[in-house]
Parts: sequence; C-alpha cells; structure tokens
Amino acid sequence: MISGKMKWAVGTMVVLVVAIAIKSKDADDHKSCQCPQDSRKYTGIVEDCCCDYETVDSLNCGVLHTLLQELVRTPFFRYFK
Repeated sequence: MISGKMKWAVGTMVVLVVAIAIKSKDADDHKSCQCPQDSRKYTGIVEDCCCDYETVDSLNCGVLHTLLQELVRTPFFRYFK
C-alpha cells in the first residue's frame, strides 16, 4: 500500500513533468535564450545524473530561461535586482 507522502510525491512529479513538457513545447516558438550555440563548453554525459550536457543546456535555454524571465518581471523583483 502506498503511503500518503508517497502519493503526494508521485503526484508532484507527474505535475512537474507535464508542466515542463508543455512549457518546452511552447518555448520552442519563442527562442528567447540569447546564449550562443557555439559557446558550449561541455559535451557528453553528466556524471551525477543520467543525462547529457546538451539536454541540460536545452532545458536551461528553453524552459528555465523563459520561466525566470517571467519571474523577474514580477513586482517583487523591481526592488531586488
């Protein structure tokens, strides 16, 4: 039997994966990341996880950059830059 905490954790992970998938699909249209593609310093597999540097870079550029840009436009960040 799955405990309440485990159900909550699994539910959170499902919501997170769906949100990232939707945001990454939407982010492909914007191309707002200004990082030059030839500036990639690392290639290959990241030692601490089962992914490669290209995947991390694309998520940073496509998903996190977009989310952070929306976040820094909130009133809170007008005072803390």
